[in-house]
Amino acid sequence: MTVMPFVLIVQLVMSGMMFALPENAEPIKELTISKWGLCAICSSADLNEIPTKDTLEKIKTASNSDEKITSWKDLGLTQEYDMDYEASVQNVTKTWLVLILYSALYGIIGILFLKLVDKDKR
Repeated sequence: MTVMPFVLIVQLVMSGMMFALPENAEPIKELTISKWGLCAICSSADLNEIPTKDTLEKIKTASNSDEKITSWKDLGLTQEYDMDYEASVQNVTKTWLVLILYSALYGIIGILFLKLVDKDKR
């Protein structure tokens, strides 16, 4: 039986995207590639500035009135802001560098294991 489905399930669950994780799971979350990939994508896309469905509905309701509305911020609405998804150059660079380091680390580990398999004389 292959181990890969279990690894992928752990990656998906521990990324924190599906549901909030308890505080004691945060160190494990920091070690998963899926968390860093998710942060890289969300910060590159500036997810914190995209209005939610509820916010869009409030904008639609308010736009039927006589008020001049150009943005969801004009309504005084606030959204949940996740610092991991901040669209700053520093944050985007950090998340992509972590992903590159993970790729290099796992590439080296893969090469070492393949060399061990080549030496096996069974």
